[in-house]
Amino acid sequence: MTQSEYVEKKRKFLDDLNVEMKLLEAKAHKSKEDAKGDYKAHLCGIAPLLSFYGV
Repeated sequence: MTQSEYVEKKRKFLDDLNVEMKLLEAKAHKSKEDAKGDYKAHLCGIAPLLSFYGV
């Protein structure tokens, strides 16, 4: 394997790794946003119950 082939192979590997990292970051961000939405929905569901019981 020549040096240019080696460099090209390493560059492709790093590009693929970068794509994987971006996908993982996007997935983590989406999970974080989903968790915020679930928390808000949870609070909206509890508030009427608390007011009903006079808490």
